[in-house]
Amino acid sequence: MSFASGIDYFSTAPGERDSMNCLACGMPMKVHRDCTGPTGWAEAMAGRGHPHDTFTCLNSGEDWHNKLVELVSYRNHIPSQKLRDIVQSEIEEIRDAQCPKSSSSPA
Repeated sequence: MSFASGIDYFSTAPGERDSMNCLACGMPMKVHRDCTGPTGWAEAMAGRGHPHDTFTCLNSGEDWHNKLVELVSYRNHIPSQKLRDIVQSEIEEIRDAQCPKSSSSPA
C-alpha cells in the first residue's frame, strides 16, 4: 500500500491537529501520535528525524480509493475550471457510492 502525501497521508507537529479527514474519500484518518523519524526524502537520506504525528487513511490501497487519489491529484493540476468541475463531479459520484457520509467533505 502506498500513500499520497497531502491527500491520504499527512505528518504534523505533535498535537498540532486533533483529527484530519482524507482529501480523497473524506473519511476520518487514523492517527499515530508522537512518532519519531524522517518525514521527507532529504531527512531520511541524512539519517535524521524529528517528532511528529502521522495521519493515514484506512481506505488507502482500495481500488476505488486509489482512483479517488488519482482524480484529486489530477483535479488539483487542471488549469480549466470547467474541466475541474467535471473531475469533481466524478469524485463526488465515487464518494457517494463508497462512503455516503463523506460526500459533503471538501477536497
